[in-house]
Amino acid sequence: MKKIYTYNVIFLIIFFLIFSAGLKVFSGRPYLLPELALIAVIFFALRRSFTEVLWFSFFAGFLLEIFSGHFFGSRIFAAVLSGILVYFVTRKLTDREFSLPVMIFLVIMATLLSHSLTYFYHAFFAVFGITQGIPFGVLLNKRIIGTMTMNLAFFYPAFFLYKFLPK
Repeated sequence: MKKIYTYNVIFLIIFFLIFSAGLKVFSGRPYLLPELALIAVIFFALRRSFTEVLWFSFFAGFLLEIFSGHFFGSRIFAAVLSGILVYFVTRKLTDREFSLPVMIFLVIMATLLSHSLTYFYHAFFAVFGITQGIPFGVLLNKRIIGTMTMNLAFFYPAFFLYKFLPK
């Protein structure tokens, strides 16, 4: 395995450990935590090829899936589709431009997409009776604004740290 992949996986695992420790501290208010694994997926999608983005997004979603209470596959599905969307937005619409409006758009889009896909994933499998549906207000409510704000607040400091990883 290349050294760069090792650094990126270690970066993701550190972000995940910080996120999971924060969930223990803010157990009643998870919307006060930035979704650091999602932020790591955005970073990776900015710099890597499509297949690398797919694998990294899958791994990030798998880490989130292991410790979430959601139906298995929902966080993986959300992370992979968020990574794909960030990849295509940065390649087709913005030409890898790392300006403030583009980054704000990517973070807000990925946060909304992640929560929406998790909700619709549950709803889809609830139709078949495989799982119970989640009420709409649980995943998509006004607290998502707090999550988006925290993701935006932590994005640039984390991006600054990510720039120090070897290319």
